[in-house]
Amino acid sequence: SPASSLGTVFSDARVLALPPAERAAVRKLATMLEESTTSTPEDSVGFFDDAGTLLRYLRSVGWDVARAEQRLHRTAAWRREFEVLALRQGAKHEIIARENATGRLYVRGFDRYGRPVLHVKLRHSDLGCHEDAIMHVVYCVERAVACVDFPRADSPGRAPGHEDQACQRAASSSADVQFVLLVDFAGYSRENRPPLRTLREIVAVLQAHFPERLGHAYLINPPLQVVLLWRTLSFFVNAGTYNKVQIIQGPEAQLPNLLKDVFDEDCLEHSLGGKNALPFDSEVFLKVQPTEGSVYGAEFDSQLAASQAARLAASLDASPKEGNDAAALGATEWVRVGWKRFFALESLFGGGAGQEAPLW
Repeated sequence: SPASSLGTVFSDARVLALPPAERAAVRKLATMLEESTTSTPEDSVGFFDDAGTLLRYLRSVGWDVARAEQRLHRTAAWRREFEVLALRQGAKHEIIARENATGRLYVRGFDRYGRPVLHVKLRHSDLGCHEDAIMHVVYCVERAVACVDFPRADSPGRAPGHEDQACQRAASSSADVQFVLLVDFAGYSRENRPPLRTLREIVAVLQAHFPERLGHAYLINPPLQVVLLWRTLSFFVNAGTYNKVQIIQGPEAQLPNLLKDVFDEDCLEHSLGGKNALPFDSEVFLKVQPTEGSVYGAEFDSQLAASQAARLAASLDASPKEGNDAAALGATEWVRVGWKRFFALESLFGGGAGQEAPLW
């Protein structure tokens, strides 16, 4: 109901923590959106009635309520036209699967501030379809946004020691609205680069319809022509967004040190000098659903852990002793706590004092 929607926004902790003038702006915007005659049910549920969304749009226009309302209506119209809701519900799966199979773009891990990381691997070729490339970018950004909107302090990719900080930021400030872009230029060539038209539209979509979502972007060892291209794109990007982009230059072995203030070495991929050596698997990223029966809210490392847990539990079901133990512990707890107990050298290969049968 309108009253309950407004009440949800008005009572949100982030709104209550604002100075009086900004708090009044949020409440005015929420009331205007509620009374709008052009809104649809799709707009009002989870978008116009979301305090975080209203805060992001107000901040993006300097707390100008009228401009924020206009931008919100434009984004609502774009989301209907682009069919974002259907995309989140599995539509266009063939297109997303084809684009994602290249390993060019995916969400994996968190930085030290609890922000999910959107990885871009430019060694992989662009498939050449402008519309499909835009759709895949929107899909992956929606996946990253879902990781932010539904923070998981126990996600395997989240840097150790930062769980409390991440949760506090997500609960009490606008820090829960941002993701980080990590662009790896290793193996890049001009043939792999998307057309300039596609790059311009990606920037335009992100700037118009995902305001205040980008925390920082790190361009790792870009060639000179890319640096010049980025300077060209600066004419199409507002100053705030442009200043969030940092160019990182250095050999692979030094990258963890160059990025240490933002990324934990254990979470950085091996190709960036980190210790996370497990390769990306598109099938896992698109299909494994550890978060309430959905891929949304989960990044690749948590999906990989869930997939491994499921395989281990299934393998243990074949052995009564180990299977019962695994069932008693639960698959996730078994992977976290019980692996040393079951995966002794004797259990893996057989033999030893107990002459146990090997699992494999």
